[in-house]
Amino acid sequence: MIEMPIGWLSPTGEMVKCDTFEHITIAFSLADKYNFNYKDFKPDEVLIENQWIHITRGLFLDHDYHVYYNLSKGPTVEQIHFLKPYFENEDCPLDELEREMFLERIEML
Repeated sequence: MIEMPIGWLSPTGEMVKCDTFEHITIAFSLADKYNFNYKDFKPDEVLIENQWIHITRGLFLDHDYHVYYNLSKGPTVEQIHFLKPYFENEDCPLDELEREMFLERIEML
């Protein structure tokens, strides 16, 4: 099994790793660092709006990786280069629908 890092992937392809339950704390730090305005204590949403990708792993119902990104903008070229090897490797436990959607999306680019 191949393991994918968990955390936040910047639009430039820089990975900011964190534990599963630290993603909101890290999101606050990143949103403040980049002066993103967030409301209602939802810094994760503003990061995704600004083309950051959240990578996490299910703990309860499945143990697959899940990747959350801005669907209207899609991943950047740098993010695609980072993620593509994981999505193409069948030994990486990704949600199959997410894998299929991501690979179809980058084919269109």
